[in-house]
Amino acid sequence: MSKERLIKAVERLPKGFHVHNINRFVNGNVRTTKKGTVNVPIEIPIEPLGSPFDDLRAVLSPEENKLIPVLVFIDLDEVEA
Repeated sequence: MSKERLIKAVERLPKGFHVHNINRFVNGNVRTTKKGTVNVPIEIPIEPLGSPFDDLRAVLSPEENKLIPVLVFIDLDEVEA
């Protein structure tokens, strides 16, 4: 994957998508499991989300937020097709 391909794919996302590298939110030890998964503890600040809640609901029930956090996987080959 080249950085240029990723930048082009991100630029094609609709208006209103605010892309941030997941590394910005890692808080703790990242590790792989025996099941072949990656355990990534993340920390998301609540205030920028514009949530009426100041607890877990800001992320788990984000319907009333200004910004809704989602995890997106980009298939660069599919984007370029």
